[in-house]
Amino acid sequence: MSAKARIAEIDKSLPGFAADLAAYESGREGAPTVNDLQQRITNTGGQEGLGMLTTQTAADAGIDAATDPGFRTEYTEQQARTAAQDIGDNPAAAISGTLQNQASSGMRIDALRSELFSTRTADYNSAQQTLKTNLTHCADELADARPMPWQQKALIAAAIVAVLLVGVRAWFNSRKPSRHQAQR
Repeated sequence: MSAKARIAEIDKSLPGFAADLAAYESGREGAPTVNDLQQRITNTGGQEGLGMLTTQTAADAGIDAATDPGFRTEYTEQQARTAAQDIGDNPAAAISGTLQNQASSGMRIDALRSELFSTRTADYNSAQQTLKTNLTHCADELADARPMPWQQKALIAAAIVAVLLVGVRAWFNSRKPSRHQAQR
């Protein structure tokens, strides 16, 4: 069933739902809130969330995936280390608590989200620990790729110059007649 068809179906049960949803999407003053609309969907026995019915995108809501730090895909060494350290031993605990608090509001969809997440906490923790490991490896690779400090470069250059000077001196010495040859 398409979102438009489902909106029409809900609108038959709750007249004015489609108009209220359109008012919410347009940002009209006095439009119902997300919670009001979701509660109305739940009251009709609907199992879907408002996000499944709305036509708004993340960009419409003002979320720019390119600049939002939650969508970060490029890190400096320090950012990768900090992000890895921010992932605790049980990252699902905070999310589980938040979902349980939302579920206590009485909305069935929140209770379902909480139940679903509680069955998948091990998977979530595993994925977060993998992310933590990958971020640490990323930071290590960035540290390994860091250019050498100028002191190391200067020492290497001095060693090369010294080897070349010894080589040049040895070549000149090989061209001189030896003392043993001069006495004959």
